[in-house]
Amino acid sequence: MFEPTISILFYTMSTYTVLIGLALAIGGGVVLYRTPQQDRLRVLDVLIVGLVGAMILGRVEHVLLNWTHFTFHRGEILQINAGGLDWHGAFVGAGVGMCLGARWRGVSLRHVVDSLTLMLPLLSLAIWWGCWSASCRYGLEVETLADY
Repeated sequence: MFEPTISILFYTMSTYTVLIGLALAIGGGVVLYRTPQQDRLRVLDVLIVGLVGAMILGRVEHVLLNWTHFTFHRGEILQINAGGLDWHGAFVGAGVGMCLGARWRGVSLRHVVDSLTLMLPLLSLAIWWGCWSASCRYGLEVETLADY
């Protein structure tokens, strides 16, 4: 089992964050590799806009779902580095961002999405492995659901 944190040079990050970042970087590299040379910068723009959309909507969903906490800690709403992106919002945000980016840069969205499908198993593995390091892969064991 991985440790919950990984130290890279003088910076310590959670294993979950490192694995997801690595999967996203490999997936983006595959997309760029499968893209013709003359279109790579435009496709990179689409991927960056998708990443920004994922971060924004993922954070918005997290804040809305945990609004009782954020009503007393409004200064933490914009602190993405403190944790808290929900995957549903991130997934929708990435899709919306890539649609907007593809339209803006004149790139075939079909090509980008087709290339990204290769990343889904890798990202799923990274998420599961990251949860394993954080001891959250299966959830907490409970005796009965009546207690919760």
